[in-house]
Amino acid sequence: MRFITLAAPGAGTDAVARTLADALSRRWGQPVVIDNRPGGDGIVSIETFLAAREGNHTLLFNPNGVWTALPLMHEQLAFDPVRDLIPLYFVVQDFIALAAAPRLGAITLADLVARARIEPGKLTWACAPSVPFLAFTAF
Repeated sequence: MRFITLAAPGAGTDAVARTLADALSRRWGQPVVIDNRPGGDGIVSIETFLAAREGNHTLLFNPNGVWTALPLMHEQLAFDPVRDLIPLYFVVQDFIALAAAPRLGAITLADLVARARIEPGKLTWACAPSVPFLAFTAF
């Protein structure tokens, strides 16, 4: 069995995939191999999965927000998430967290918003692709 994931080795999604793969490997009595395919907002992993078709022994292990948000982030995809992907099981409830460097002096979210209003365009941010990106862009 092969699990393809967008996560790089050691990332949170990779850790969950490995934990699940270990449990399924014991249950099924066969190896479950993690195939890390990071990059391209998750597109690389999805295209690898869709190309695999290895006798139904390949699963995609990605946050569902990745493939639901891709059509909002990219005008053209080589696949249709609704047509080509079927969600099988809800494994982990995800969350979005916001953190700021201590030197910024923002103790609360209200502090951060106030600072951004006082100094528009001076704060920089980074986030994971997909749903977090869309949520933070809207914020």
